[in-house]
Amino acid sequence: MTTKEALNKYKYLLPQTTTVEDLKCDTDKSVLTFGDYVVVSRYFYNPKGNECYFGAVYRFVSAHRICSSPLELIAASDLEFKDDGSAILWAIQQASF
Repeated sequence: MTTKEALNKYKYLLPQTTTVEDLKCDTDKSVLTFGDYVVVSRYFYNPKGNECYFGAVYRFVSAHRICSSPLELIAASDLEFKDDGSAILWAIQQASF
């Protein structure tokens, strides 16, 4: 999924640019930093009543790797996962380490 497509998906409400600090303030997200990347999983409401999570990958824009450094969205899952761990695994696999 492209960044533009992810931003157009209402159910995810992903910001195109953000910071690690802002991502961590949202209590229903798992946020992990790996070098130049930040991977995220988040729960969202599924009208069918199933547990659903999605994954997303952000990249640091500047050379600084602190909580207030800017991030840009580079990928978001089109898949819906049953648990947080599967969404994080997908996000890690999308990052170019």
